[in-house]
Amino acid sequence: MKQALTVVSKLTFLFCCTLLPFLLIQLREVPENDPFYRKLTQPADHFVAGDSRAFRGVAPTVIKSALELEGTFLNLAFTGVHSPYGPYYNRFLKRKLARGNAESLFILVVSPSSLMDFKLAKAPRESDFRVYDLYFVNMDPNLEYLLRSANMEEPLLNVLLDKGKGRGEVSKTKEDGWGIRIDPPRLLAPEEIGPAFKKRSERNALVPSPEREAAFELLVRELQEKGEVAIVRMPLPGQVWAYEQTFAPFLDPFLERIAGQANVHYLNYAPLGDEYTYHDGLHHLDKKSAIRFSEKLAYDLKATGLGSN
Repeated sequence: MKQALTVVSKLTFLFCCTLLPFLLIQLREVPENDPFYRKLTQPADHFVAGDSRAFRGVAPTVIKSALELEGTFLNLAFTGVHSPYGPYYNRFLKRKLARGNAESLFILVVSPSSLMDFKLAKAPRESDFRVYDLYFVNMDPNLEYLLRSANMEEPLLNVLLDKGKGRGEVSKTKEDGWGIRIDPPRLLAPEEIGPAFKKRSERNALVPSPEREAAFELLVRELQEKGEVAIVRMPLPGQVWAYEQTFAPFLDPFLERIAGQANVHYLNYAPLGDEYTYHDGLHHLDKKSAIRFSEKLAYDLKATGLGSN
């Protein structure tokens, strides 16, 4: 017994000297520096799903205020690599749902990468995204995430050491999961936009995926049982929109068909993208445009009768 108590005492001392300070540092720094942590601390009554276009471009708090929604409204979008529609992401979204709410609003943002596969992918896609391995996705503070997965895009120690040293890309994630870039925007001349986006897109050639299309259709029908669903395409600069039409001409007819069969609204803002400005000059709305677009989206949702209590 005495030996067992000695072991427990040593372990307790070790915890207090090492693990506890580590957790305290994590609790202080991760919410401010990790782009995804705030998405994993509470269940959602309403949510936005999609890729980085949705992550940067849709502000849930703006929509919630405009529609006077009750409950939590979270942006649960990650990136085109990590959150394409499919078994992993769909399961995560359903785990995030708050129970017992039949008046939820679900905004499903879709882009080509959401429903297509990378032909030339050099690394695993969502299968190695550690968020999907978490046992707890609605815990505040999320100690499991702090211990296992904190700051997946960059080790936390690097963030702490680089803070204030002119890091190339700096972003902040709001309490509602909306991510904004706070580093200087990239300015492109009009004639540079098309070639720049084409070069970026060709890094991982996209090919159609019947499996992802089927998974998305199933997700729409499953969410309909919990609330109201809107399918959305984000605004894009004219040249980007035109180029996407060349390698994903099926996307709009597919979304129109799904919306018609499921009797949900499909709001396509891609052709209207020249009305907005983009932080990267290509397809991610800057902060002001994201707020303006969210206000526009809320207005249109209200006009269709969606999101009304």
